[in-house]
Amino acid sequence: MEKDVEGIRPAVLHHETVRILGPYLGFRHFFRHSYTFELDWMKVKPLVEEAESVLEKFRRDIEAFFAAISHEL
Repeated sequence: MEKDVEGIRPAVLHHETVRILGPYLGFRHFFRHSYTFELDWMKVKPLVEEAESVLEKFRRDIEAFFAAISHEL
């Protein structure tokens, strides 16, 4: 998603956004495959505290992507 596909589409997400989404994908994987529902708050807390900022970066990247492809249509 962070790479341009020449002749097809521009990058959807910036490298920095992909980097900060990594821990959220790790949490998703853990949560989906965990057989217990006890979460370690100290591990989850940083993700919760940064969620709004991460969402805003993601939203900006998606808006920029749609703006870029709308010029091609």
